[in-house]
Amino acid sequence: MINEPFLIQANYRDPGVSHYRGNPFIEALPPLKATKKEFIKHIKNYPAKPKAADRKKGEILRILELANLNQIVHPLPEYSDLEIAISALIRESYYARNPITASDMQRRHAIAAGGDDGVPFPADWKSSAKGFLITGLSGMGKTTYIDASLLQYPQVIEHTQYKEYPLKCRQLVWLKVRIPSDGTLRGFCIHFFQEVDLALGTNYRRQALSIGSMSSMTSLMRQTATAISLGVIFIDELQNLRMLQNGDANAMLDFFGSLCEDLGTGIVMVGTPAVEQLFTDSIRNIRKICSAGSQTIERMKKNDLQWQFFCEVLWEYQWVKNKQPLTKEIMDVWYHYTQGITAFAVLFFALAQRRAIGNSEEINIDVMSLVAHQDMAFLQPALTALASNNPALMKNFDDLVFSQEFKKLEAQIGKAVNSGWDRDNTEEFEEISASQKTETLPNTKTKVKSDGYVSLKTDDPHQPNWK
Repeated sequence: MINEPFLIQANYRDPGVSHYRGNPFIEALPPLKATKKEFIKHIKNYPAKPKAADRKKGEILRILELANLNQIVHPLPEYSDLEIAISALIRESYYARNPITASDMQRRHAIAAGGDDGVPFPADWKSSAKGFLITGLSGMGKTTYIDASLLQYPQVIEHTQYKEYPLKCRQLVWLKVRIPSDGTLRGFCIHFFQEVDLALGTNYRRQALSIGSMSSMTSLMRQTATAISLGVIFIDELQNLRMLQNGDANAMLDFFGSLCEDLGTGIVMVGTPAVEQLFTDSIRNIRKICSAGSQTIERMKKNDLQWQFFCEVLWEYQWVKNKQPLTKEIMDVWYHYTQGITAFAVLFFALAQRRAIGNSEEINIDVMSLVAHQDMAFLQPALTALASNNPALMKNFDDLVFSQEFKKLEAQIGKAVNSGWDRDNTEEFEEISASQKTETLPNTKTKVKSDGYVSLKTDDPHQPNWK
């Protein structure tokens, strides 16, 4: 059974930026926050703190209350800069795709027709979309930030009329897709169609599974992204491309770049420091993905105010009977066993309370030591390597370490030169030509259905094919 999509009706408002005016896809987006502080205030989430009465409840109830720790969203300083970048990325991706312009209508027809109707791609059309790279240690809240940020935006907006223009289409503002563990393009495409179906109640995944060749599948993906007016695609677990051979990984990155350049869809790549392996031999790919910049999220420093404030916030969420004052010694031990990685610090705090409830009923150094050496023993080799700052030890934990080589690559991003589309003819990618603006699905002369809303073949907001 196909689920009904959750959507909102377009409400057009002044976007506040002069060159965004007159574009219904941008005017239908929520208003921008005026300041960084407003965004931080909006994104943070602190559940109700336990009171003295809560700490007197039964042991099982208090242990179950520990799940509230996972609801805490504590904004890091980097989050406000990320918000500015992503807000701009979403809007810029739509700037060149104004659906009421003749150029964009021709572009949509050309991609949807796949060459069947002799509709040329507009020669004067140029994508305004860009790519952005977010890298952060495993457990530093990249996904938490993205999820909280995207809650500000409706995923699906339904348009029916913009001023005097009939405009019947659905706009998919954002989509999150994870690169599968094997890193293959086919697996990524299937995930893409699956997420589109969840958002729109369509059945693209079934169509994709019936396609044999990768060129046809990527053609369907291009047509689908155009039909649904996809704003930005968040591509998570970028480091999984390490599973591919170097030529295949570069071809995959080229394909992602083509979504920006050919389709106008913004790209946000998200990964751990392990993405370094993908870029060591290809500064060109870094430059393409980071055309809008990049942001790294590093672990907190031991004696930094950020770590202190983080500890102070979490310390208020105690369900043990004997809540003790937070001391410098406790913060230092807490740091030693978690190395300033937020997810580890929260898990450590929850496990410490679980051990204390029904026993000592307070969090102290002894309880913390037990948690580190028994409950979180599996993490200690990695954390010990981090604490050592010994490159020989840290190289075995590339998801947790920004190496000097990675930082050098970051420094070269602005100097890199895009040398064009150089594609290796590997088995999975040999059929795909990213330089083509339109592609024909083999043996497809009829419309590719989008299950009840807009036909891909006639993807013109003015001439939808309603069921």
